Amino acid sequence: MGYNRSYYGVVAKNNEGFEIFTHRSSVNFTTELESYCNTGKPVNMVMKNQDGDCRTLFKAYDKTGIVLGKDDAGGYHYYLGGKDIEKALTKAIGKAVSIVLHITAEGDINNGQVYKG
Repeated sequence: MGYNRSYYGVVAKNNEGFEIFTHRSSVNFTTELESYCNTGKPVNMVMKNQDGDCRTLFKAYDKTGIVLGKDDAGGYHYYLGGKDIEKALTKAIGKAVSIVLHITAEGDINNGQVYKG
């Protein structure tokens, strides 16, 4: 069975990467992505705007997980299902968001139990 990691707060960026700020603390989200990168575990990620409309800003799934890949300009970014996670985070800077990462076991997918978000 898989597990969820949930993050709620305002997106910011500094020289160490992206951070999610709440009124009590902050989480270096780039470090979190790095910890899930190349694990080979299926991952589903959903990021929603929490500034009132709860619009989905990013949604992706990949059975091989989060990967670090090179973009056209030669920079490295985290990708999920071919979608650039960092591009979506850049668009969300200054916005309150909720992010759910659902990390699954291969059996979850085979049994149709993938988190839909």
